[in-house]
Amino acid sequence: MEKWEYKVVKFSVFWSLAKKQEGLSDLGEQGWELVNVHYDSYIWVFKRKKNRY
Repeated sequence: MEKWEYKVVKFSVFWSLAKKQEGLSDLGEQGWELVNVHYDSYIWVFKRKKNRY
């Protein structure tokens, strides 16, 4: 059975678009996938497969 881990990120309204795009690229490189966006509260939810050690 696959296991997942989740990351919840709250973006500030004042955070610049360029910084947001840079941060999203970093998350993508770390394996995070955007799965939900709460537009009214600026909360984005990401998931990725949990590492097996």
